[in-house]
Amino acid sequence: MNARDFLDYAQKQTGQSEAADRSAASRAYYAVYHACLDDAMAQGFDFSPFLHGGYHSQLIRFYTEHENRQYRAIGKTLKQMRDCRVMADYALEAPFPVARAHNQIRQAVALLGTLEKLAPDKQRFRK
Repeated sequence: MNARDFLDYAQKQTGQSEAADRSAASRAYYAVYHACLDDAMAQGFDFSPFLHGGYHSQLIRFYTEHENRQYRAIGKTLKQMRDCRVMADYALEAPFPVARAHNQIRQAVALLGTLEKLAPDKQRFRK
């Protein structure tokens, strides 16, 4: 299994129901999370239990504080996508329109493409 498998699953889920749209948005986030984690670890990222925040927060911080502008943009998108995933998973009282799931999937496709351009040896990001 690889990061792209999450995205493929998300793309198949959208439009079936609100629960499916929420699940699709969540899976799209996890596609980029795992791809970013692989990329960051190749750059030396190492989760530290002594720093504030869990894996997700530390990974986002790794990108948003990166010296490369493109990686900082990845961090910003990753944070936006995590926020959407949290809404999809926990804010059940708020409506979750299918357009939000579609947007999350578009962002995932774009981010995976950016990662592939920055690290062309990462063929696993492709379909």
